[in-house]
Amino acid sequence: MTKKKRVTLIVVVALVLAAASFCLWYTRPLTLDQLSAGTEITSCQRLVVTASQQSGSSDSELYNLTLTPEDPAFDQLLSLFEAQTYRRALGNLLSLGNHSWSDPLDPGDFRWNITLETFDSAEENGDQAVVLEFYNFYGQLEIGVSDHIWQATVPDQDQWLSDVMDIIRQFPAEG
Repeated sequence: MTKKKRVTLIVVVALVLAAASFCLWYTRPLTLDQLSAGTEITSCQRLVVTASQQSGSSDSELYNLTLTPEDPAFDQLLSLFEAQTYRRALGNLLSLGNHSWSDPLDPGDFRWNITLETFDSAEENGDQAVVLEFYNFYGQLEIGVSDHIWQATVPDQDQWLSDVMDIIRQFPAEG
């Protein structure tokens, strides 16, 4: 093997190892605290929930909730998010585009958005500071932090998404 081929091979192997290392680092499991970039989740003061579940061929049950620490469901939901680990998808490094759904919805299909909000004591006017937003779009999980939205996965994702929806369904649906 010539010296030029050997140097080229070493450079290619180094680039492949660097790319693999980056992929492993980027998709490592993160806790809720790590995702929120230092914002204390324990200071969450409100959960804003919107959800829908398909009940018939074109009918859906709608839920719009605002939960505070006084609500028993607040701690139930927050603990589900705090106990979880999240893996960012490599697809985040590419453009996400918009959600679209071309498959027909079946009874029982659901989606939800949950926003964890806190209030900064320095904000005299009481405007909320959104800590994290979680979007479940029929099984696809996305997490919004500041100006970033990441596709993510969690261990046993289908069951976890259902567990969150089960808590939401404890409340009466609208309309």
